[in-house]
Amino acid sequence: MVWWKKTNHSLKNVLRIYVVTDRTKTGGKSLSQVIKYAVKFGATAVQLREKDLSARELFEIAKDLRKITSNNKVAFIINNHVDIALAVGADGIHLGKDSLPIDVIKRIKTKNMFIGVSCHSLDEVIEANNNGVDYVILGPIFNPLAKKSDIKSLGIETIKKAKSRISIPIIAIGGITEENCNKVINAGADGVAGITSFMSGDNKIFKCLAKENF
Repeated sequence: MVWWKKTNHSLKNVLRIYVVTDRTKTGGKSLSQVIKYAVKFGATAVQLREKDLSARELFEIAKDLRKITSNNKVAFIINNHVDIALAVGADGIHLGKDSLPIDVIKRIKTKNMFIGVSCHSLDEVIEANNNGVDYVILGPIFNPLAKKSDIKSLGIETIKKAKSRISIPIIAIGGITEENCNKVINAGADGVAGITSFMSGDNKIFKCLAKENF
């Protein structure tokens, strides 16, 4: 049995405060420093997502973050690279539109490794659910803080519609801050993901989420 099931956690609980890495947003701090801080203030899951790095470079960072997350009972997820996820014993693999097909990932991954998918519309959420993934990240809900996006912000109504159609966890992302996180939770999101808000070293977003009963 995997560690989070041993502690009677559901996957929803494990993914509640979901940190996505971007080392360009840390203000010069190392990812290790930032993740240690995030874990201290309540992060429940960390996704390593550094698309510009080579596989070897990503692997070295992954080993370090895997130690931090393991020591603190925090889920560790690798974006896209199933080989690195397997090599470091990650808890999950997260897929995007350019990733290997979900049925291929299912054949490659370990039994206990969960699969997440990024979705940018209600139709994509339903498709991912039908393909048997374990959770979805839905966004951008608001205008993203980390980057300019060609995708129109979805708004909280899309969360409500998605919740009425699927039962797997829905993690909201995109422009979520301490000022609007309660709206996202009240709309039914099972968790909140972020890049800039979590990488900045400001604990306001963590304090906000700690107050929410979700």
